Amino acid sequence: MYLISVPNLPPVFSIRIEASSLYYIYKANVTTDTTVELLLKCFQAHVKDVFNYKLNYAGQDLQNTDTLKNLGLKEGSYIRAALIPLKLYVKMQDGKVIELHVPGYNNRSIYIIKSTISKCEGIPVDKQRLFFCGKELEDSSTLKYYNIQKESTLELILIPIELNVRKKNGEVIKLYVNENDTIHDVKQMIQKYKSMFKIELPVYKQCLLFCGEQLHDSSTLKSYNIQNESTLELAMVPFKLNVKTPDGKIIELSVNEENTIYEVKQIIQESEGIPSYKQRLIFDRNQLRGSCTLKYFNILEETTLELILAESSSLIHVRTLTGKNIVLSVCKNLFPRKDVKDIPTLHLVLRLRGGMLQETSGRIDFNALPSLMQYMQVPGRYLHDKVHAGIACNYCGKSEWKGARYKCSECLDYDLCYECIKISKLLHDEQHNFSEILDPENPDDFPKDIPVNPVTILPILPTKKEEMLTLLQEEEKRRFSSEIQQQYYKVGSDPTSGKDWMDVTDQMQHNLVREFGYSDEAVQLLRRAPQLYQDDPAFRTTQVYVRNNIASRGNLKEGMLAPDCPLVPLMNDKTIIQLRSLYRPERPFVLLAGSYTCPLYRYISHVLNDIYSLYKNDVDFYMIQIREAHASDVWPIGNIVEVKEHRTLEERLTAARTMVEATQLEIPVLADTMDNTFLNLYSPWPFRFFVIKDGILKLVGTPKEARYDTTDLVNCLDALLNEKII
Repeated sequence: MYLISVPNLPPVFSIRIEASSLYYIYKANVTTDTTVELLLKCFQAHVKDVFNYKLNYAGQDLQNTDTLKNLGLKEGSYIRAALIPLKLYVKMQDGKVIELHVPGYNNRSIYIIKSTISKCEGIPVDKQRLFFCGKELEDSSTLKYYNIQKESTLELILIPIELNVRKKNGEVIKLYVNENDTIHDVKQMIQKYKSMFKIELPVYKQCLLFCGEQLHDSSTLKSYNIQNESTLELAMVPFKLNVKTPDGKIIELSVNEENTIYEVKQIIQESEGIPSYKQRLIFDRNQLRGSCTLKYFNILEETTLELILAESSSLIHVRTLTGKNIVLSVCKNLFPRKDVKDIPTLHLVLRLRGGMLQETSGRIDFNALPSLMQYMQVPGRYLHDKVHAGIACNYCGKSEWKGARYKCSECLDYDLCYECIKISKLLHDEQHNFSEILDPENPDDFPKDIPVNPVTILPILPTKKEEMLTLLQEEEKRRFSSEIQQQYYKVGSDPTSGKDWMDVTDQMQHNLVREFGYSDEAVQLLRRAPQLYQDDPAFRTTQVYVRNNIASRGNLKEGMLAPDCPLVPLMNDKTIIQLRSLYRPERPFVLLAGSYTCPLYRYISHVLNDIYSLYKNDVDFYMIQIREAHASDVWPIGNIVEVKEHRTLEERLTAARTMVEATQLEIPVLADTMDNTFLNLYSPWPFRFFVIKDGILKLVGTPKEARYDTTDLVNCLDALLNEKII
């Protein structure tokens, strides 16, 4: 028998390796003598990945020669495996080779590689074609799909032809193609442009024309002699639409989904001789509006519309809120239970999210920060050094002061000093006016020992700046609370609730001041606190200040030269467009602004589309995406739409693209720059319009909150277009 001496082996224990590229954690059985090199080889063999990893523990990269004993690793310890950027080479057409370092995830797409090349070399992604082993790489495929490993070499070929594709409405898509591309290839590129079509435009629905000739899918661009900067016309493939007349006859029309209802009526008029103004088209029991397209109503091939004829009409008068009278021609059966002749005048009211607009609601016109005084304060140069002897301020009690004195024109003995006049609307009947007195009355007219007038302060208000700041901070805290946010969400989700987010805010602010022991007048003081403490940054940065004062900025007047400013196209954040470059001679230009989180804007986008459709042949329109009205992290109102404050230009452009797609807005959209130049120059919030012609402001709309009113816009456009006719 032989006795063999066995050395003492270190105990075996388990550690865990996690990697962000894996959906599981790798468990390894090791000893204290295990090296990092051996551990890494075992891990790589297990995950079977083409990429290289490095191990990291406690924030430090581990070296191959390290042992687990030296590192102090024990049972259950965690190590992170990080991907080492993948080194690739790209060979250009001129022979130049560039080196790329790509974060080595398996799902890195070819599009990411092209984007990296674009950042390094400035070559647009659309102009790049990448090849590996003689095969062209698709943007949506991954490196792993093509088995592209570290230090592989890709070949880059630049696309030589820039092709313009013009839609029916005049919008142009720019494509980068090769002369050997087929028409089908071009249609597939067009299909990817969702942002221009709201939805994908399938290849089978596209019809491309060049010099009036329809292009066939299997033919190449070269075969049609289509060269650099050529323009193709994009039309929709027609389909059959049925229209059922009142006598039961079925009319077959050849239309496409981009045809408007008005155009369909014109086709019926040409075919059947029925005037378009007498036609009423019905689909799924709803009358179809003339400015909308067949696609908007989801009207597909072989759909049947019902045609109703308006045989006779009557005139009715409609009076708007502004007192303007409108004459409308309507069908007699519009009021089935009433003779139209018996209706002298209809009165127009606006039904809002917050219920019917009332003359007494205080929300007819919006003035974010109305003056706190009944009389304007006197400029310093007009003040004097004489003393108002025998006079006391009825609010602060100050007596015999130097400077202007303000005397109520209605009350027998009520005076305010030049400081207290700033908040006179909070202290006295706001219907009363104050007279300004600069020169004191003769002191000989007053007894020397006149007592100071007793002071009666009716409102209970904060008297110190610190108290006001505490109120502001508590208001912001409550506004962000889950309770108030739930109330915001509830009224925003139910248009029939009779309330909107401003009603919730108003009630919350009144409850707040009451809990602090102040009277209701303190709410107005709370909203205007930054006016009283303009030099204190703590007040300037509160959101109640930022949002309420934004409408008071800007000093634009009609007849002024419209300020120029930089704007950004939604599809290219590296391009800057000057506002002035968009003007066309003798053509009105309409500007408005909005954001996706503004509930009012989302609800009226269809109205804006109607106005755009009505005037777009004679007027240019642009909507500017500005900072979010109710960003979820700054000024949330129980956000039904979750968009955070834009921190980067790309975030703003993304929000704008989302807004266009969700609201189906047809008006062209540009974005404000991140320094908010347009917002600061034009103060377009709350909802307001601007009209420019030949660089001159023809309309500077009044800011409106909680409602929209297009009367001033329509009147201005009609007047400008009538001038052109004359």
